[in-house]
Amino acid sequence: MTNITSIYADIVLRVLESKKYIKVVRNIAMGLLAVVILLLIIVIFGFFTARDRAVLFSPSQKLDFGGNTRTYRAYVPKNISSNPKMIFAFHGLGSDGRQMAYFSALHNSTDTNTIVVYPDATKSIKPGIRPGWNSGFCCGSGLVDKVDDIGYVKALVDQLSKKYSVNSDNIYATGFSSGAMLIQRIATDEPRLFAGYVSVAGNIGTVGNELKPSHPVPILHIHGQQDNIVPYDGGEGGSDPKLMWGNFDKTVKTWEIINDCKDSRINDQSDTITTTYKACEMPLKTIVYKNKGHIWPDWRLGNLWHKNPNGNKEIIDFLNSL
Repeated sequence: MTNITSIYADIVLRVLESKKYIKVVRNIAMGLLAVVILLLIIVIFGFFTARDRAVLFSPSQKLDFGGNTRTYRAYVPKNISSNPKMIFAFHGLGSDGRQMAYFSALHNSTDTNTIVVYPDATKSIKPGIRPGWNSGFCCGSGLVDKVDDIGYVKALVDQLSKKYSVNSDNIYATGFSSGAMLIQRIATDEPRLFAGYVSVAGNIGTVGNELKPSHPVPILHIHGQQDNIVPYDGGEGGSDPKLMWGNFDKTVKTWEIINDCKDSRINDQSDTITTTYKACEMPLKTIVYKNKGHIWPDWRLGNLWHKNPNGNKEIIDFLNSL
């Protein structure tokens, strides 16, 4: 009987000890988790500038247009002086304004008197259709649902230019991929809406379905030679849906003719080929990154602190030269 009692008591003590051990381990684990979360918060906020936090962590702004509520994000400097500038930056397929703001960080490269606006494409009610802009030939919700994206952009430009007293000569547009194709459509259909355009990883159309611009505009084209989504050399890329793209030279040649350029100067460096066109009715320039693919030149995913935004500088310098 005594042996049985001792065994039972030993079992009870072991259980109690194990519970204490589990409790201690749980407390240690919770403490470590709290420390990790705190460190993550410190690290994450250390990665982001004050400008980042203003645009990335604030709620989207809204504009009612065509019976729908459209959204956008904007970086607005705290102390805007007279005669500010405004840049609209349009995201690529399957993305949104917040992601465009994060990946490009264009707002970190502008001066203290420049507003940067990141509009959102619509979200389709049709399954499997990703957000995208209606360029007339590509892609996603804008094209599939026949969205009046140009009308939305015009309304947004009108509203914000009045709100912040921005002269039309100081309003510019840039875009990536689907967004780059949208701004080329705007440059074709509404060339005076923006005072300058920058197309990154875009195209003027697919084979047999190209835009037909008729009015010269100041435009900078940036593309990666290793792009396999909208291929530099044209042909079928990894886009969704599969499309047959014209090559980069065709896009540039179209604008060279429209801008009535008489000459060009090529600067071939180790990483880039920059072509500046001369004697044009409107400025035309191209920058080809030899070793980059379908990305924004300073894609922040690979440059977390974004300390060397050379591509953004090229964009800002071009727009400031107009």
